[in-house]
Amino acid sequence: MKLEGKVVLITGAAHRMGAAAALAFASEGADIMLHYHSSGSQAETTADQIRALGRRVFTVQADLAAQDAATSIFKRGEAEGISPHILVNSASIYPTTSLESMNFEELSESYRINTYAPLSLARVFAQSRNPESLIQVLDARMVDYDALHFAYHLSKRTAHDITRVLAIELSPDIRVNAVAPGIIIPDKENDPELLEKYKAGTLLHRTGRVEEYTEALIFLSTNQFITGQVIFVDGGRHLKGRVYGV
Repeated sequence: MKLEGKVVLITGAAHRMGAAAALAFASEGADIMLHYHSSGSQAETTADQIRALGRRVFTVQADLAAQDAATSIFKRGEAEGISPHILVNSASIYPTTSLESMNFEELSESYRINTYAPLSLARVFAQSRNPESLIQVLDARMVDYDALHFAYHLSKRTAHDITRVLAIELSPDIRVNAVAPGIIIPDKENDPELLEKYKAGTLLHRTGRVEEYTEALIFLSTNQFITGQVIFVDGGRHLKGRVYGV
């Protein structure tokens, strides 16, 4: 129980990788602030699973595209006597856009949710009662290229730069790190041939397991001498295509 006595706020934690993160932190003894947007029933299912582990859970609904979302989330937590020690910025959107087709609203929405919301949450977190560790969830493809998700790609690239800035600005009191997952939970539309292609694109020739992703989150939240780092949980895929040279 490495995190007993700690509270973890996880955005986008109703289902998929966000829910897996919430359950992993709860398994290590943490109580959970579970943020969701529109997946209320899935949020309650995940909350019930956390309670079954013997941990407290507080669900909070918010649209991260709203300018005051971060302040609202923390205020509602404080009203319940809850202030997180760890913030995991997991929520994101993943729209299909290309350089040719992308419009202003699509780019703006990706930046509002994938870039500005994590930054805004980080700023409010830094002013809260118990801030210790901030973990950004990025994407292994940010060092490569994703022509089919152009707005998402740009927003995650910027979030990576912001992560480094936050590590400097929030030191020495708050550790700021990131996890950049590769193919962990494939999209529903991915056919078997595409999945085989993804596997071949990694050095380990396989997709990842959810546990391998959540283990990285737990590691970064508990190691007291790591800040400003990005852990790629992608089977080595990031070494194959460094478009930006970073």
